[in-house]
Amino acid sequence: MNVLEDLERKYPELHFEICHLPCQLKGLTDGNYIYLSDTLDPKTLLQTAYEEVEHALLTAGDILDTKDIGNKKQEVKARDCGHQKLITLDGLIYCANHWFSADETADHFGVTVEYLYQALGIWRQKKGLEFNWDNYHFDLSQSYDIKIKRYD
Repeated sequence: MNVLEDLERKYPELHFEICHLPCQLKGLTDGNYIYLSDTLDPKTLLQTAYEEVEHALLTAGDILDTKDIGNKKQEVKARDCGHQKLITLDGLIYCANHWFSADETADHFGVTVEYLYQALGIWRQKKGLEFNWDNYHFDLSQSYDIKIKRYD
């Protein structure tokens, strides 16, 4: 099953289309329709699709004017939520339990290493440098080295 089929199954109310987009846009959401650029590689397509899903679910109105602070806030919110839905804590636990490197972890999620690091930064902002989740202790205090330990 490809990326879009999986998202269409998860979000049956949304419609996805790969097409040419103007102004080097990667994605564009118009109501329940999500348009993704036909120039994206598979990893960037997945990353963009998750962000655009969050725009469809969270964004109100036209936010293309990036000078407007309200638009910037909506953009950041959709991007952060997209990162969190794609790079889950449970998925990070799986990768840590299998001793995956950063490259292997990114491949596991189908994203770039840069996107993985951005997601870790978002988790740091949302949860803090150290936190507990589902009987695991996360230590995100190191920039690129995460420590996840199970506790009972």
